[in-house]
Amino acid sequence: MKITTNIDSKWLNETKVKNLLALIPPHLDFFLILALFTLILSPAISTSASAQSDFMAQSGLLGQTGFLGQSDTKIIEPLPSAKPIPPIPKKIMRPVSITGQGEKKPVLPLPPKVDTSVNSVYNSMVEQANAKTFTVVSGSVNGTYVVLANDMSFVLDEPDKMRVLPVLGRGSYNNIYDVLLLKGIDAAIASSDVIEIVKRENKIPNIDQRLAYITALTNEEMHILVSESIKSVEDLQGKRVNFDVKGSGTSISAPFILDRLGIKVQPFFVDASTAHGMVARGELEASMFISPKPVRAIESITASSKLRLLEIPYDNRLEDVYYPATFDFADYPALVAAGKPVNSIAAKTLLITYNWGLNTERYQRTQRFVEAFFSKFYEFRRASRHPKWKEVNLAATFSGLPRFKAASDWLIVDAQVNKSDETIKTQLRQFLEDRAPKYFNKSAPNPLSEEEQDKIFEDFSKWRQKRRS
Repeated sequence: MKITTNIDSKWLNETKVKNLLALIPPHLDFFLILALFTLILSPAISTSASAQSDFMAQSGLLGQTGFLGQSDTKIIEPLPSAKPIPPIPKKIMRPVSITGQGEKKPVLPLPPKVDTSVNSVYNSMVEQANAKTFTVVSGSVNGTYVVLANDMSFVLDEPDKMRVLPVLGRGSYNNIYDVLLLKGIDAAIASSDVIEIVKRENKIPNIDQRLAYITALTNEEMHILVSESIKSVEDLQGKRVNFDVKGSGTSISAPFILDRLGIKVQPFFVDASTAHGMVARGELEASMFISPKPVRAIESITASSKLRLLEIPYDNRLEDVYYPATFDFADYPALVAAGKPVNSIAAKTLLITYNWGLNTERYQRTQRFVEAFFSKFYEFRRASRHPKWKEVNLAATFSGLPRFKAASDWLIVDAQVNKSDETIKTQLRQFLEDRAPKYFNKSAPNPLSEEEQDKIFEDFSKWRQKRRS
């Protein structure tokens, strides 16, 4: 019987193996031969298995619970002679999956866990900040719009309740479209004449339904600054005239006025401050600018510049849009002589907003602004605020747009309260005449004057109004 074996040839070359094989008779049972071989080769097999286990342990194939799922297998320590494998840096460590014999495929790390509680707090802060903030787009730094908007911020800002955020704008024309188109704008200051012009352009249909006015603020006068060579509006025919920057209220109003009067000019579009210097140097004949007086950029002009304000007579070609106005010495001492006012024209300045639906968040935000603005309006008349606030009549109307409903509702309630105030004022006067006759009784030797008594009642009315708000 011929026996074949798959034993590695390096073991068959051993002398003791060759001698042993020579002594085994051919008829000996195969299994006895196999047992003898196992006994002889066990040290070599043990050494080979140990080395293989060591390799698998170092390769990560043998874990704490054993090899290939055999949980009763103990951890095999590496041979003392084996070189330790350096630890993998944490930055490049990745979990791996075994997809085949000896093959490792990297698995992308899981995304970091997001703390939902932090997101919730942040989202809440965003909602609160937006709910209490009311943006008002105004005008350029040289005009009056930005001063009026800043006054609103100073008077109405109240921590955790109301924040008015003034935004620099490019004048009435752009402001109107900002309210119509931009999501971040709640209200704007714009002139009535530009509103009429935008409505006639009809770029956006039904503007008189999309827009609403909160209140008429004041008048804004047309200023025409000229050199000494220009004596009348007619003298501007064919001359170089500045209309402020393109897109501003003046760039729309000025050509409209001159066109109504039949005057053709060479138009220029630079900012007002630059244009005033150009007029003084003879590079322009005139510069037009519409804004509530006094305008800071014009106030700064000195008498030495030899510039003056040109008169605009009130013409029936303008009366459907504009109102008569004047400049006097108190407005511009360097440009208007004392006792010689200069006639001009004016449009109304309006605080406008989008005509939001009643149940919308934007309507409620605008309503909160209206109630705060109207309730604290007496604070705008203080000396520290722009003098134009003293001209404002909250009840004044404008036929070109509907009034915002929250504003209309507030005025109706206020009118009823005012009637009640008059009754209370009469009763308070009678009470004081009875309890403090030496101050309030007209027959007393030294009673308070009518002005002093009115001041007390005015302070009392303000006190009651503050308590209501």
